[in-house]
Amino acid sequence: MIYFYLQQTNEKDALKTLLIQHISMQNQSGKSIANGISSDLNSIYKMIENVAHIQALKEKFNSNITKVDTNTQDIDLIINFLDDQINSTYHDLSKKADRMYILNKDGIIISSFAPKGEDLFLGMNLSFREYVKDTVESKEPVFSGVFEGPDRKTRIAITFPIINNTDSLLNLGARVDDTANNNYFANNKSESNFLGLVAASAPVSEIFEKFGNIYNIKSQYLVGYDKNGTIIISPRTENIGKNFNDPAIQAVTNSNGVFNRIIHNLLNGSEDQGLYTTDLGDRYNTAYPIMIDGKLAYGIAIVTPTNSIYDDINEIMYVERIQSILIFSTMSAGVIIVVLILRNWNKDMEKEVKKRTNELNDANQKLEIVNEKLVASEKSKEEFISMVSHELRTPLMPIKAFAGMLLNPKYTGDINEKQKKAVDSIIRNVKLMERLVGDILDVYKLEMNRLKLTKESTSLDILIENATNEFNEIIKTQDSEKDIELVSEIKIKEDLKVKCDPQRINQVLGNLIKNSIDFVPPKNGKIKIRVEEFENIHHKNLDSRVNPKKFVLFSVEDNGPGVPTEKMDGMFKKFYQIDTSITRKHGGTGLGLAICKGIVESHGGQIWIEKSITGGASIKFTLPVD
Repeated sequence: MIYFYLQQTNEKDALKTLLIQHISMQNQSGKSIANGISSDLNSIYKMIENVAHIQALKEKFNSNITKVDTNTQDIDLIINFLDDQINSTYHDLSKKADRMYILNKDGIIISSFAPKGEDLFLGMNLSFREYVKDTVESKEPVFSGVFEGPDRKTRIAITFPIINNTDSLLNLGARVDDTANNNYFANNKSESNFLGLVAASAPVSEIFEKFGNIYNIKSQYLVGYDKNGTIIISPRTENIGKNFNDPAIQAVTNSNGVFNRIIHNLLNGSEDQGLYTTDLGDRYNTAYPIMIDGKLAYGIAIVTPTNSIYDDINEIMYVERIQSILIFSTMSAGVIIVVLILRNWNKDMEKEVKKRTNELNDANQKLEIVNEKLVASEKSKEEFISMVSHELRTPLMPIKAFAGMLLNPKYTGDINEKQKKAVDSIIRNVKLMERLVGDILDVYKLEMNRLKLTKESTSLDILIENATNEFNEIIKTQDSEKDIELVSEIKIKEDLKVKCDPQRINQVLGNLIKNSIDFVPPKNGKIKIRVEEFENIHHKNLDSRVNPKKFVLFSVEDNGPGVPTEKMDGMFKKFYQIDTSITRKHGGTGLGLAICKGIVESHGGQIWIEKSITGGASIKFTLPVD
């Protein structure tokens, strides 16, 4: 009896130690999970805030078209630019929320963004949605409860009001603190200033599933709450949409005081944790508020069934009990043998607990490091995208628009030739800056495997025609006149098409043509675009394991100085420059060919450089035939 008493005491101590260790680990990892969810939701909030300001600016320019005698061409240019900004923002937003709507003040969808092929629901009246009602009534951002979307998915939404405020429009893209935001909403709540709202909507499961288990209640899982305490995500799907005070939820916890305290503190913006009993056994719960712009938006609870903590060690204890019974049934030796058995059992138990402790500590440390790196990495990436997309692009829009207005005698009167050249130089350099920003974003997307291709069956004649137009546009923007000839040679069937993203392939051809223009002689410069069809061909620069049996070969050749053979392999690396007076003269970031390589390889093709017949450069790339 003494033996079994000691055995039971040791088992209880081991279980208690293991529970304490798990609680410590869950408290630390839970905060990382909450920070990750908060980072994602804050990112969505900031992006729709920016779209709301841009939409307000669009409304401003649209009203000017009808109210004053305005150059509609210039206004159209600005509005098109603003539409591009909204589309670019949705492209980034779609990684975290799949739908974005712009509603007028009556709650009707006037612009919609959704995954390709899905219904946009344009013209649908969403004024019946609670989050729309709350936004219209408060004129402030709203973080919705859970609802079923038109696509039958369980969703949440974040909204931001569109306010007609001149001061806010002048600060488009600028960062503001919480006080400034509060004043912004407080000073613009009149019906005349309210134009509508922007809403980002996402399936709740897609927001939470990457941070933890939301399907299995037998292991550690996540439960999400809105700011009113209603469950928005849970493995127990029957509880979704019910408030924690609902009798059904209280029945699960037997109205447990610890559980109710944790959720009450969560809804007051404070983290809390505790151990309590449910209808399925004991649960350890750590809850953290999700704050957005200084306000409680949602709450997240990390819940662990205690029996999942004890599973491994319970199996060991069961084996030890069986061994003890067998030993006692086969041996009648007394105290010495019993003491030896107890000592060995205790050593085994201590070793297993120590091993389990070390494993938990190692896992905890690794998880903490990974979570910290993940949050820091995501934050830096989001800040980089935000800076490039808004801080760099936003100043270019008014510069380009107002420079265009300077060329219109209606606004500034006639200007002399010298002034006109100065304005043309401004516009030309703004375009160069836009290209540079685009190159930086493309390199980032390629490195992160986030470059999305919209492939379609495309005629090769159209690609060559677009390349010719790109050539003419580049020639027009040169500071000095150049006498350069562009010829094309197409050796393919008339009905041959390739499966590609035409916009990205045009970008490749444009970059290659721009390179040739920079390096061919200013007089008698020659550039040739050649397109050929090949099948089952072996080439020293082609990898047969990658290249398909049937493909189209593009070549852009020029009569420039060419590229030394030993430098050719490095030409497609980022920021690579051949250190000669010619390349220093033309400058450049060294990103163009790296972007070309990433786009071509994303299409399943290959790209390389050779000497042309004229001694210049010949850059070739392949695309699979449709």
